[in-house]
Amino acid sequence: MTVDVERTFTDFAYPTDNNLYKKVHFEKGWQTMNGDTALEYVRSRHGNNNEGSDFARSRRQQKVIMALKDKLVSFDTLLNPSRVASVLETLQSHVITDMELWEVVKLAKEMRHIDRDRIVHHVLDDAPEGPLYA
Repeated sequence: MTVDVERTFTDFAYPTDNNLYKKVHFEKGWQTMNGDTALEYVRSRHGNNNEGSDFARSRRQQKVIMALKDKLVSFDTLLNPSRVASVLETLQSHVITDMELWEVVKLAKEMRHIDRDRIVHHVLDDAPEGPLYA
């Protein structure tokens, strides 16, 4: 998937599976990410350049969710039956629904027509006009 990274940042204390740390780095601009890279991007807690807060993490998580939505409802995905089956198989172990397969496909097709610019995102943060403080 492709994600617009708002600002360059580095996290020198990203935890690894063996209880150590590694460095993760993201450059500003459009970046192509696989699942592992996207998880590092949204889970980073110690990034510099104002990316080390939970508020920044929330904003990054929303960006990845929107990028994933765009990828899932793209023509390349919807017109490829094996890709649709792969996506549905992956989602099946993580999503519970009573929708039939044809309903899921119909919903995905309808989502293509949603104007992304009209979707409103809100992240509670510690901005001067916001309700929270650090």
